[in-house]
Parts: sequence; C-alpha cells; structure tokens
Amino acid sequence: MRPYSVFLTDEDIQTIHNNSLDILENTGFMMPSDEALKYMESFGCEVDHKTQIVKIKPELVQDSIDKATKKKDLVLYGQIPEHDMHFSDDKVRFGTMTNCTHVLVDAEKRIRRPCTTEDVINATRLLDHFDNYDMVGALLNQQDVPPALVDWYCWAYQLINTKKHLIGTAVGTQSIRDVKNMAIAILGSEKAFNERCPLSFYILCRPPLQIDRLSLESLMECAKLRIPVSVSCGTIAGATGPVTLAGNIVQSHAEVLATLVLSQQINPGTPFMYGAYCRSMDMKTGNIGMSSPEWTIMKAATGQMGKFLGLPMRQASLLRDAKIPDAQAGYESGITGMIAAICGTDMIDGIELDSDIMADMGDIAMNNEIIGYIKYVMKGMDVNENTMAMEAIKKVGHGGNYMGHKHTMQNYKTQRWEFGITERQVWEKWMKEGGKDFYQKAKEQADGLIAAGWEPYVSPEVEKEVVGIAERANIDYSKSI
Repeated sequence: MRPYSVFLTDEDIQTIHNNSLDILENTGFMMPSDEALKYMESFGCEVDHKTQIVKIKPELVQDSIDKATKKKDLVLYGQIPEHDMHFSDDKVRFGTMTNCTHVLVDAEKRIRRPCTTEDVINATRLLDHFDNYDMVGALLNQQDVPPALVDWYCWAYQLINTKKHLIGTAVGTQSIRDVKNMAIAILGSEKAFNERCPLSFYILCRPPLQIDRLSLESLMECAKLRIPVSVSCGTIAGATGPVTLAGNIVQSHAEVLATLVLSQQINPGTPFMYGAYCRSMDMKTGNIGMSSPEWTIMKAATGQMGKFLGLPMRQASLLRDAKIPDAQAGYESGITGMIAAICGTDMIDGIELDSDIMADMGDIAMNNEIIGYIKYVMKGMDVNENTMAMEAIKKVGHGGNYMGHKHTMQNYKTQRWEFGITERQVWEKWMKEGGKDFYQKAKEQADGLIAAGWEPYVSPEVEKEVVGIAERANIDYSKSI
C-alpha cells in the first residue's frame, strides 16, 4: 500500500481551506477577461467590472469541488493504451516540466548553448524511451523558431515523437485549437481525440490573487473542449505571497479554487488537476530558490491540500538550482521528489537545471534512475502471510542462512529494486570498468540512445500535417506584425 506522511494536521488543513474561502468571498480574485466576468456573474458571483474582481461564495466553491472529476475517476490517456494513466491505482506519476531555453553541452567545461529543434526531438524520445517517465512535458523550448511561435513548434515536434501523454503550456485560445488539430492529425479523427485526449495543458496564475487574460482564455477553452488542465499558482514567499509558508498555502489554495469554479461551472467534470508552484525568495540576494527547504515544505502541504479535496494533485518538484548534474542536483531531485510523493502528490514533474533555464540529455537518464528509486519506495510494504515469512524464519532458525531457502527463491524478484546505472560493484571491479560516476554513466546511456537514432512514430504525411499547423500559425503571425 502507498505510504503517506503529513506536514499538516486535519485541523490545519480545514483552517487553511476556511481562510481561503474567506479570501474568495470577501477579498476576491481578479479575472481580466470580459467573457470570464460574464461567466462568473451568471454563476451568481459578485462581479466588479471596473476592477475585474470577482467575489465567490463558499457554496459555489463547494459545488465546483463536487462537480470536478475526482482522482479515483481520472484517466489521462497516452496516444496508445499502454501509456494510459489510471489514477484509481493511487500510484505516483512522473514527468518533466517545461520551457528550458538552453542545453548543457559539457558539464566539466561549463558549456551550454541555446536549445534547437533537434534537442527537442532527442529529449522527447529519451523521455518516451525511459519507463520511469509516465508522461512527457515540454522540457525544452527550441530557440531556432520565431519566439512567438515556440509553443506551437514545441507541441508539434513532441506530439510526433512520443506515445505517452503530453503536457505543455497554453498560450491562448488559438494555440489550444491548433494543438488539438495536431493531435487529431495523429489520432486520425476528432472522435478519437474526444474519446482519448492524449494531452493536457499547464495554466499558471499570476499572484497575488489574479490570473492573466491569456491564461483565462486558455482555461475557458480547455473547459469548453473538455481538455484536462493543471492549474498552478506561482507564489513567491516574501514577494508575490506572504513571507510565511502557511500564508502562501492559504493564498495559493484560494487561487486554485477560483480557477476551479470557472472551469467546473462552464463544463462540469472537465479534468482539473490541483497544482502548486509556491517558491521562496532569498531576502539576502533576491534570488528565488527553486529547490529550497521552504519550498519543499510548501510542496508537502499543497500535496495534502489536493488530497483533502479529492482532486488529482500535480506539482512541480524535482526542480534544481544546481547548474550541472552534480551532487547538489542529485539531492535536490531526490529529496523534493520523495517528499512531494509521500505527502499525497499524484503527478510530479521537473528535472530542469539552473532554476528552470537549462536541461541536459544525461540528466534525463540520471533522473530516470532517481525516479525509479522513489517509485519503489512509494510501493510501500505489503504485510501478509507470505511477506511475514513465518515458516521460513522457523525453518532457518538460529544462525542459519536464507540464500537457498525456497521462500527467497519465490520472492526475491518482487522484493528488490531493479536498478539500472546505480553503482554497487566492489571497488576493484568498478575501477576495471572505468571508475565512472553516476552522471558519466547516465550521459553515456543517453548519448548512446541518441546516436542509435530514432525510428519515426508517424508517417511523413502526418508529420508534414502536424508541423504545417505550426508553420501556418507562423505565417499568420508574420502577417500581423
């Protein structure tokens, strides 16, 4: 059974929830969109069209929670059934986050460069290849396409290079429609898309207590089309959120609930994943810590808040302030990923370096191993007649050995983690094989897969159609400037 831990008591959770409801009812939430304001007004909210502030009654919030698809009922589809994610099994899913603009070329020499379309393809195929990644996020944003169309091209080249569920950023109504058409081109029909939507969108609030117009348009369009969304609130403790950790949870919880109301009242049951992106600012330097202990505590707390609502919980973890895949990068991934998982988070993504700026192909392989470790721990421990091994204990007795016992032979494959590149050899054998450290082996693994090349997943005709949607968007954009 999946193990859980807690940072917040039941009383803490209820108090935070009640205070968030108080904020929504009495302070309100800003929605800078006439369409959104009209919707909220029709739902019975108090709307000030001049300030664009909406005040939401607790009863409407609860009604929206009731209407939302619960975790136990959520399925996020891959392009093929093999990669479907059924959240009723209570397993933790892992993937990558978005928008890195640079790739690491040489960790030892500290060389990086802007990301290219080829990098996007290689990163996507690596994520598709490694089993511990359950979904693919737009880890890299290529810089060799028009800046305004990065998302279009990123979606296009990722959709044709993975069979897993794909999650990425939303930049307004047209981008969502175009991405939907890309997926339809791959799946073969709109009917196939509606039955098995293989994608979902990140939508980010702009704290404090507001969301930008483009994100609002994206949220409403996804609701109309019933496309899954993950809404996150990116508070920065001491800047766009209170300096206290609990205050950030109150504010971010209120922000997520406001967007939940809009989504579920437009189209009840639209898959909605509770998200959090709470960070902290170093008051000495002004820098934002992407993997600080403060943020880790807030991740744990938000995991519990999502679990409290019964909603699927997704959040960015596995994030690193480390500049290269070194010991710091390893402990940042391991600690933040494990704590997020054990406190109730259902979807965990990240693995960016340098505070969301850079990615590395070897790092993808390295984190596949780290995620495998976390997944094994999250399986927990079964306690039953077989696992308690009473017969074996009595048979072996005092000073015996279990290596040749039938109980060992019957159970050892299910009772140990099947690692890949983790080092467990004796020193002499390790040195004989080159004395390579964890990252060196991960880099070799990734480079070998890339060098071998990738068999295409789609026909040239489908690829042309999918990429053509991005190219047409580029033409439309060029005409407008």
